[in-house]
Amino acid sequence: MANARERQRPDPASLRRFYQVFGQHYRRYRGDLIAAYSCMLLGIGVELLVPWPLAWMIDHVIQQRPLPAWLAPLAPWVAGNPKAALAAFAAAFVALKLVYALVSFFDRYLVAVVAEGLAADIRERVHAHLLQLSLLFHRRAAVGDLITRLTSDISEVRALLVTQPEVLLRSAATVLAFAGVMFWLNWRLALVAVSILPLLYAMTRFTELRVREAQQEKKRREGRLAQMVGENVRALALVQAYSAEGGERSLFDEENQSSLVAGLRAQQLSRRFKRAMDLLVACATAAILYLGGRSVLGTELSLGVFVVFYAYIRDLYGPLDTFAVNLLNLARSQVAGARLVELMESEAVVEERADAIPAPPLRGRIEFEKVRFAYRHGTDVLRDLCFAIEPGETVALLGSSGAGKSTLVSLLLRFFDPDEGRILIDGRDLREYRIDSLRAQISVITQEAIVLGRSVFENIAFGRAGATAEQVVEAARRAEAHDFIQQLEGGYEHRLREGGSDLSGGERQRIHMARAILRDAPIVILDEPVTGLDAEAESRVLAALDRLTEDKTTIVIAHRLSTIRSADRILVLEGGTIVEQGTHRELQAASTLYRELCEFERQRSTAA
Repeated sequence: MANARERQRPDPASLRRFYQVFGQHYRRYRGDLIAAYSCMLLGIGVELLVPWPLAWMIDHVIQQRPLPAWLAPLAPWVAGNPKAALAAFAAAFVALKLVYALVSFFDRYLVAVVAEGLAADIRERVHAHLLQLSLLFHRRAAVGDLITRLTSDISEVRALLVTQPEVLLRSAATVLAFAGVMFWLNWRLALVAVSILPLLYAMTRFTELRVREAQQEKKRREGRLAQMVGENVRALALVQAYSAEGGERSLFDEENQSSLVAGLRAQQLSRRFKRAMDLLVACATAAILYLGGRSVLGTELSLGVFVVFYAYIRDLYGPLDTFAVNLLNLARSQVAGARLVELMESEAVVEERADAIPAPPLRGRIEFEKVRFAYRHGTDVLRDLCFAIEPGETVALLGSSGAGKSTLVSLLLRFFDPDEGRILIDGRDLREYRIDSLRAQISVITQEAIVLGRSVFENIAFGRAGATAEQVVEAARRAEAHDFIQQLEGGYEHRLREGGSDLSGGERQRIHMARAILRDAPIVILDEPVTGLDAEAESRVLAALDRLTEDKTTIVIAHRLSTIRSADRILVLEGGTIVEQGTHRELQAASTLYRELCEFERQRSTAA
């Protein structure tokens, strides 16, 4: 247990690493921060002056004590017109409060501007980094946990970057300023006031460690909860079909209760610390009231100065309280910061070369030269893979599950890079091209038509940045989608539900097809997009496919015999390498493996 606690202890190096990763975002808001801190220091100075009109009123008007030397010119006026003096000191009190309110307003406003701006900047940066991470990372990561990091963790990091440093700086400056003036007024009473600081520091450090442990556990539970919700929503049909609602509800409730317990533990520790601190402050205040009262009775201290001293005690212990509580909040925020740093330091599997060039318009000749690839060390998915595809040729990939068909396509798209060998397009290694310029010339059509929760127009225009309305409509016509889009409420401006749940499978696939047609890429990858469609929908999608692949280099991950027969060439993969290739007729006549695979696909299609 001791070792576990040691690992959770606040790590200055970890916090320093956080500021190294995200500190660059401060530059944009440097002016606002300087203005905010200037207002803060000015506000502290004004706050020091606020109790003095009351002290002068008590000492020099009510008790008629002599004015200090620097106010001596006002003595005749104060003595001769005490009511006017009372009004003047009261007005001075109000004026100081007004100045303090204005300065504090600008301080808080500027801090809010910086905090919200930094949060938005960091959210954009983290989101952009997520989009660049490899598919391998996203396959292993929990979606719910990533969403939690992008939302609630960034909200807490906003406090770590701006709010908490500002509060801690304000508290420290206030404590130093007020303690200095208190020692100047009466060093004995001031010594009593600051005597609780060592004990308060020890309590804060003791509590901070346990709050951090509870907060880390709470974050883990929240990520798991978000993942469970996402899984239940995506698999709702499965849950209901198997009458598993009760079991899923029990699992969720159990995880939710664990998150609740961790959250309550953190809150309980913070509240317990706050009560203990209140008790300490009360004891110190009581001692000052007693000793200060004796000083006033013994005429060692004026009543007005004692009132100022008491006001300073309140203003001293308030920031101390805030300082200590924010140290605990800093422990919570540091957990969120560490999670974001961990995410930002997750590197993409594929790295772009510094000297990479934009890919020119491609003809579409593809060549694999002795390519080997493994997701895990020692387990090759592809090995010694060699083949070439000529421009405009349609090649089908056939093989059993795990033969390497999808991996081959992933390498072509540079989702991964080969462990050995090269992949060339038009005679140049893929790694010589910038990734975005390479992928811009490849269209991918999958079995599952991906439709975004946006308008129909935006979904189709996703295929080409800056596409005009005429180009989008023409692509939809060629994809056999224009007629049904016109029947939607709002037509092309109709906003689709998440995942396109308000469309049929064939309609979603045709929008997906229109997106690819609009892209007009020289290389097309098809992962059997007509799987699962009825006869009419399949007919329309096949017609759109013919238009899409005309004169294009096409790679088909084959599942259906109709696709296999129409291919110019068929590559049969087994164990990550090509074991046979040829046309449908050639392989049907010469290959036992090919005939077995075709028979398997025929039986699966019949069963479906």
